[in-house]
Amino acid sequence: MSREHPKSTQTTELEQRALASLRSLESVQAPASLRRSIEESTREASSRRRTRIAPRLRLAGAGALTAAVAVTIALLLSAGTSPHPPSVLDASRLALRPATLPSPAESSRDREVLERSVEGVSYPYWGGRGGWRTAGARVDELGGQRITTVFYAARSGGRIGYAIVAGRPLPVPAGATSVERGGVRFGVLGAAGATVVTWRESGHTCILVARDVPAHTLLRLVS
Repeated sequence: MSREHPKSTQTTELEQRALASLRSLESVQAPASLRRSIEESTREASSRRRTRIAPRLRLAGAGALTAAVAVTIALLLSAGTSPHPPSVLDASRLALRPATLPSPAESSRDREVLERSVEGVSYPYWGGRGGWRTAGARVDELGGQRITTVFYAARSGGRIGYAIVAGRPLPVPAGATSVERGGVRFGVLGAAGATVVTWRESGHTCILVARDVPAHTLLRLVS
């Protein structure tokens, strides 16, 4: 059960007494100045009571508005951070960027691979095959998936980005040319002035990207 504020009760009683006085004056010829004084006192008391109530109403309204704004912002932020799966072309753009990490070393256990792998898929060692030495690496997060790229450079100046996508495999882009080599199906396409070769190895998407290396060279290296 709600209780009225003591001051609010006193004010109400004051108003009631003032109104009763006015009613009694209707049958008595009181001076006009006295009637005006009583009326003004009644209006002032009522105004003071409304002034005390209004801030509470405004504060309550402001609190509700603040809560609504907070909920809206939270929904927008959650929608903005929802992971969007990357595409092969997205990963290809990352493989064209500069290296940010040192080159991985050749594996001491297997001379055909490097000391770098992604969920069991190793990067090849190409130092003795056409002179493709490692030239740095980088790791990126895109759409909730980690993309690791190792770069290879030739003495002639060619550069290849070899990206492996962690997690679920990515679909082959529409329009890619299908090529089969050694029982493996590759997708070959051109994008952003570069040649892209993509395939799946142990359920992971692998991508070779180069701007100055022809597709047949990339296929020969990976097959």
